Amino acid sequence: MVITEAEIQAKEEHLAKGLPIRLAFSGRLTEIKGVDHLLDVALELKNGRIPFTLDIFGDGNLKSHLASEIVRMGLDSSVRLRGVLDFHTELMPTFQQSVDLFLCCHLQGDPSCTYLETMACGVPIIGYKNEAWEGMYKLTKAGRLIDMGNSQHMAEVVAYISNHRS
Repeated sequence: MVITEAEIQAKEEHLAKGLPIRLAFSGRLTEIKGVDHLLDVALELKNGRIPFTLDIFGDGNLKSHLASEIVRMGLDSSVRLRGVLDFHTELMPTFQQSVDLFLCCHLQGDPSCTYLETMACGVPIIGYKNEAWEGMYKLTKAGRLIDMGNSQHMAEVVAYISNHRS
């Protein structure tokens, strides 16, 4: 289930065309996962006129709140709640083929398979500097560390990457 060279090349071609950067999150839609911070990032990107899509995969107690906030904030043309996908046949192929950056606003620092799964799909992680991601980042440099809770800086990093795709 590791990304192929052909899938990496297809992603590079997508990015070279200047198409909207494809952001994603997957996991439980709960407070401890920081999913409400994703909308702050999306709003900053929208206000900065950065072309993007954000697909949020998962389910949890914040799902209906996120759905109403997406509409209220005028993000419904860029942010989509995609629900729970089958891991093997839907989620992993989607990440391998259609996701450029993973936004990880995890407020908790416990180890998560999310980091390994995401990196195996060839997707860099822009994530809060919790204990788990900080340790993984030091080993891999597969993304960026963001100070805990600083969704504005996360948006700035995404904007920079979008504007400097090489």
